[in-house]
Amino acid sequence: MTAINIPDIYGRWYLINFDLVKLIGVSDNDKNGDLMVAFTDQSKEWITVGRVRTDAVRVLGHLCEELGASGWIPQLPESGDSDHE
Repeated sequence: MTAINIPDIYGRWYLINFDLVKLIGVSDNDKNGDLMVAFTDQSKEWITVGRVRTDAVRVLGHLCEELGASGWIPQLPESGDSDHE
């Protein structure tokens, strides 16, 4: 079992069992630093990990490093490159 405590900006902690996680996402709004965790039972947990979207992307990168998911570390495309194929 892999479980990690994720703090929010208000001082609360969320213990997330990653054996039950289906998807982790970041808010689409640039002025919102929310991280969305979707579980295998279709429930979702929104955690405010920063003030802006880049803070949430940074936290997602740290989670990927801790979980050993190096292929999933968020990276921006090089200047002029497409972000998809």
